[in-house]
Formats: sequence, structure tokens, C-alpha cells
Amino acid sequence: MGQNNLENQLSRLIYCSETIKPLPMDGFMHIRRTTRDNNELNDITGLLAYGEGRFLQILEGSRDIVSETYARILDDPLHHSCCLIQFTSCSERFFDGWTMRHLTVQQDTLEQIGFFERFQPQLWSADRCLSFALKYSVWTGKNEADAHSALTAV
Repeated sequence: MGQNNLENQLSRLIYCSETIKPLPMDGFMHIRRTTRDNNELNDITGLLAYGEGRFLQILEGSRDIVSETYARILDDPLHHSCCLIQFTSCSERFFDGWTMRHLTVQQDTLEQIGFFERFQPQLWSADRCLSFALKYSVWTGKNEADAHSALTAV
């Protein structure tokens, strides 16, 4: 495979990090806006979860762009104790259509989707991170749809 093909190969990167101090909601909202704008420009999809002072992020896109994005994250003073969980080629996107799905993780919700441990992605395997992300995003999407249906029915 040529160098150019490798750079453009669809890849998935999973990492976790910690914040030095708790992130206020307006700080998380700023991250949401910034990541969505940047990811849309760079054709990156994925998910960013935040809870208990920890981030779990899954990035999907071309290998070179995902690598550059992760390098910027490593230089960001917001993140410390960054841990690369997985960086692999993939045949499809799990989060297609999401420039960045954002989740605020709460313990009671973790239990409702079958995760009975605390939000500690630094201890999870890549498969566990993906399972969490997919289950949690489906659960929150379902609840958003239920809430929207309830509001429009009024």
C-alpha cells in the first residue's frame, strides 16, 4: 500500500484523558462547538464523553487527519494523563453522520445501560470503550427522541 493510501486510510482512534480541575458546563459547551466545527472541516466523526473529570473520545477519519487531531489534543493544557487506548484501521465508521456526539456521563445512566462500574475509561479495553459509546449514544438518542415526542404531543 502506498504512503498516500495509508495516510487516507479510514482509521479509528480511542483515547482517554483527565482534566486538572472539573470542567464547568459552559466549558464543555465551548468544546462541543469547537470540535464540531473542526471535525466538520476535516471529515472527522466520533464521540466525546465527559464525566468525573475524565474524557473518553473516539475519532474516526483519515489516518493523517486523526493523527494531527490527536497531536493537538496532546498539546492542549485541558488534557493531562492522556492514554491512547487504540489506533487502528477500520472498514466503516461507527459514528457516521456525527461530527462529534457529546455525552455528559452520569453514574445512574451508566447503570441503566448495563455499566455497573464508575466511568473510568483508562481501565477499559478498546472493545469496552466502543460498547459503552454505542450503548450510551443509543440510550441518550432514544431518550432525546422520547422527550421530543412528549414535547410535540403537548
